[in-house]
Amino acid sequence: MNQTGESPNCYNCGHLLTGAFCAACGQKASPLNPHVAEFVHEFAHEALHFDGKIFQSMKKLLLSPGFLTKEYFEGRRARWISPIRLYLILSVVYFAIAAISPATPVTDRFSDKARETSTQLQQLGFANEQELGAAVNHAWTTWTPRIMFLLVPFFAWLVALAFRRSRYTYVQHLFFALHVHAAFFAAGAAAAIVRLVVSSGIDAVMQGLLIAGLVTYTVVALRRAYGTTPGQAFKRAAFIIPVYAIAVLVTVLAITLPVVFSRLWFPSHSSLWLESTVLAQTAQSATVREEANVHGRKGWVLENGKVHLAVLQGGGHIAEMSLMSANPQLAINPMFVPAGSGYVGHMVCFPNFGPASPEERQNGIGGHGEANSVDWQQTRPPQIDAQGVTFYYGADLPKTQYRIERAVHLKTGEAQIHVEEWVENLTSYDRPYNWDEHATFGAPFAAPDKMVLDMSGTKAMSDPRRTANNQWAVNREFVWPNAPKAEGGTISLREFHAVPNGQAYTVVLADPSRRLSWFTMFNRDYPLLVGYVFSTADHPWIIDWQNRPQAGSAAGVARGIEFGTSPVDEGLRKSVERALMFGVPTYRFIAAKQRLSTTFDIVLAEIPAGFAGVQDVRPVDGRYQIVARK
Repeated sequence: MNQTGESPNCYNCGHLLTGAFCAACGQKASPLNPHVAEFVHEFAHEALHFDGKIFQSMKKLLLSPGFLTKEYFEGRRARWISPIRLYLILSVVYFAIAAISPATPVTDRFSDKARETSTQLQQLGFANEQELGAAVNHAWTTWTPRIMFLLVPFFAWLVALAFRRSRYTYVQHLFFALHVHAAFFAAGAAAAIVRLVVSSGIDAVMQGLLIAGLVTYTVVALRRAYGTTPGQAFKRAAFIIPVYAIAVLVTVLAITLPVVFSRLWFPSHSSLWLESTVLAQTAQSATVREEANVHGRKGWVLENGKVHLAVLQGGGHIAEMSLMSANPQLAINPMFVPAGSGYVGHMVCFPNFGPASPEERQNGIGGHGEANSVDWQQTRPPQIDAQGVTFYYGADLPKTQYRIERAVHLKTGEAQIHVEEWVENLTSYDRPYNWDEHATFGAPFAAPDKMVLDMSGTKAMSDPRRTANNQWAVNREFVWPNAPKAEGGTISLREFHAVPNGQAYTVVLADPSRRLSWFTMFNRDYPLLVGYVFSTADHPWIIDWQNRPQAGSAAGVARGIEFGTSPVDEGLRKSVERALMFGVPTYRFIAAKQRLSTTFDIVLAEIPAGFAGVQDVRPVDGRYQIVARK
């Protein structure tokens, strides 16, 4: 492309053009408004030229040690990527791959004496080996990229000492150092990739091969770049490499020791220069990671050493919550997991609770609202500090014009999960909504005659149809949990009563005299108790839904406890038409452009054999006291 027919002068500096490039400023003579064909030609030329330059530079760097440095020494530079750019590209590649590769346990890097007992770790202020390993690995990934900017010039200085009688300047030695370290990063990235795809147990072999390869590379590079004999190159490498290895070892210790001993030296606060590193480690090694296979779906996993929690990208569902215990009975995931597609565990029903209307279905709205059918994305960086770990994710709801976001917090050293949710009306008008949390428990935790529910419920209403094959009277008001039978007497609804090919559905009004309402669930065969605590004002309704698709099979068995703004799974329109139940609204309004929020807590606790149930759940100093039934 050129400026023919447009202007004889350069658009950048105004100098008269005499060729394809301006003689004054160097800008290419290109038209102001290129045609599509001209643009495609220019794009292909630039991309292929740049990529070709990268590939050729990489090839020479890795297969011909010292060649690129020799080219730079002799002034042939235009055809190659600059040393600093090669260094930056390959260092970024290395640290990106290393960040996702499995970490070597930190205790493998210390003497047997240092890892002899967990008591020694506790004396250092760490709960276990995993916590110490996480702290050290975090420090290395945080500080190593920065410290390399000091080590590379130091390496160049060592080369300058080895060639102090040569004609080369320090900057030329720095070119060599950048090329060598770029090759080191490339080798490290390749080793990290191998660790990602090959089973464990190869660390020692990989480290040996890597060290041998880097020493050989350095010797060959010295010989080619500086034109020495093999013997001279080996002699100089014998000086450079050991001194540099000592510098690297000192650097590793400078990073590691403040982390290892920080809690011993500074029991009340973190090490000053490694403050961000130490604060990022909670007392229970809080972590957040992406997970590609949470029951076959993409999601994220949060852990704090006490609790394991998994949330899904699809629908934002809370798919797993469990205690991190060596006892499989205690570490069971109590949440519902379908055999195929469908929601998993805890989902949010917004802005509808129940089936969509025919008109809504025609426009792509499904049951229980849009929030559970769209992909959720991470909305903010996770926070990991002394208080625990917080993960933020949410979604835009394009069909209903809302935005929803959730913050999930695992508190340090606690088997407690704090959840805060926000919804925002993106329209310019007020409108009604349903907002119900749907916590569904599945087999084997959910099981007939073994699963027991307790709650802070008061008035209740039986469903017109779903009463577990008429085990209790339909459409009848009562005080939970004792539902009236049609033939007289009562039946406790604490137990799981759904019969094969049947369901049960019971609406309960949360105790309006309480600021916080709660429900708990346990199975008599497992030592795990799951409890939810939430604002009564935000969630005045608690619903017990039970499902048992077939006899003799646990497939599809589920018990869902919904709590929220609406008592009946009938859809938004019908909830508005119903208006009230027990004098309490069955829907809410959100104002134009308004943003609302709510919170709830999830508690996991170990219970003893013969546990009878929960009488009350009480907040005490930021935690919850479980008062057992007698």
